[in-house]
Amino acid sequence: FLVCAGQLDITGHEEPLIIGVSWDIVCSWNGDANVTKMEWFLVGLGTGDAIETVMGDNSIVLTLNPGNMGLDGTAYTCRATLSDGQRAEESIILSVKALENIASIAAISSLAIAGESFILVCNVSSEREANLSWVDPNGVEMRDDPDTTVSYSGWNGGMSTLVLTINSIRTSESGVYKCISDIAVPPSKSEASFVVQVQIPEPTVTILRAPEHSVQLFTTDSLVLTCVIELIPEVDSYVAINSQWRGHSSLTDSERRVIVSELVGLHLKYNTSVTFNTLKTTDSGSYTCSATVGPQERNNHLISSSRTAETISISVALKVTIDVTYNPPSDFNLPSPPYYRPATSLTLTCRAHHPTGSVSYQWSSTCSSCFARSSSSQSITKTTLQSIDAGVHTCTATDGSGNTGSNTTEMRMMGRNFVDTKQ
Repeated sequence: FLVCAGQLDITGHEEPLIIGVSWDIVCSWNGDANVTKMEWFLVGLGTGDAIETVMGDNSIVLTLNPGNMGLDGTAYTCRATLSDGQRAEESIILSVKALENIASIAAISSLAIAGESFILVCNVSSEREANLSWVDPNGVEMRDDPDTTVSYSGWNGGMSTLVLTINSIRTSESGVYKCISDIAVPPSKSEASFVVQVQIPEPTVTILRAPEHSVQLFTTDSLVLTCVIELIPEVDSYVAINSQWRGHSSLTDSERRVIVSELVGLHLKYNTSVTFNTLKTTDSGSYTCSATVGPQERNNHLISSSRTAETISISVALKVTIDVTYNPPSDFNLPSPPYYRPATSLTLTCRAHHPTGSVSYQWSSTCSSCFARSSSSQSITKTTLQSIDAGVHTCTATDGSGNTGSNTTEMRMMGRNFVDTKQ
């Protein structure tokens, strides 16, 4: 009925509504008065609580889906409450029908990932209950087993549902899945297909270092970096694994580096390692191991590839050693170094191992006026040792690229009548 100037127009219900399909029914107010509230009611002229409410708008949408559509002949009422307190109401009676044996498939998740659960839902609209079944890519009907669950909802109001759950899908299960709806009397058969492409999950990449991270690396040291690539068991053995090392310095120098790859287990673990037989300061930097799995084809459907990588950084310091040349007298029974006899000769030689370019040297010492203090020679010699030469002597080497390294040696002077302790 209408109690003011204007009218309600309802659209979207002119044709019979199909079970299993969502529908929008729009109610609009056409009149001079302003609308304060629009409402939809189920059954009767405005009885019971509103099922949809919109404030301050001239239209309201009633969305009907398979869960709230109702049966054929269900009545809905649209009410408009106006600013002057008056209201208008208009009712419709739905015409609802089921299509004859129509199947459709939807996937719960957008991607099928190897090792994860994957769910397909088959919805069937039919005037009589149908026999529903799932068929795998090999044409075999699927039934409940430890890896698969098939559940049927029953037939209700022209709709039935058959849900297929693959608990831990494998890459080999890619392909076309079919839902078949079969009615015996009168004979009617319908089917829907869904292409499942199982994606390969990213492999796990871990870089192991020997020696471990806490150990400082020097030139002359060796180093092994091992890249461990692991797949989940649901990635079948036909999937190819490709790995690659990339680094701050070239990894093709066979004299100093050796790259070795090996398979571990049933194509589920793959190790690739790079060995630095003799490190250089130029080897400092970042090294990346990347792993690509796939792509491969299964059941005429391409399994996409996946790639992941891990990076490790290393720092190589310049190795510096100090050679001591000393021939103690025959009557000097104490071990040397660090014990030295006064009035004897000693030479200290500083060496930088595997430097880049020319090397400069600088000596320093804890003693105040000894022979090793402030010298810039690679080798320093004291022909007649004195007690003042005792102390800790340090050599710092710098190569042409600015890499530095240092080392120390300790000297203690000892004789038959005196001992100079460490300074």
